[in-house]
Amino acid sequence: KKTKAKLIWCATTPVPDGKLNPPRTDRDVQAYNAVARKIMVENKITINDLYAYTRPKLAEVQRPANVHFTEEGSRFLAKKVAKSIEEALAKR
Repeated sequence: KKTKAKLIWCATTPVPDGKLNPPRTDRDVQAYNAVARKIMVENKITINDLYAYTRPKLAEVQRPANVHFTEEGSRFLAKKVAKSIEEALAKR
């Protein structure tokens, strides 16, 4: 806030089912995102909801039993992130 920088918060992407190391659950991600979203809304910080964006295409863009994304998935996310930044810059 001090620098007047335009902040954009990205929600954490979904965690798939399966045995992960370290152990993670999608339920935890949803809880973390909910708390962070509340703080962002209270502080009028732009939200880029990557969780909701990736959820419908998760099987296509995320590696199986892995929190990381395929190359195609990374491009898919990058387009959303770039669009969010472009929209924020256009409002200046």
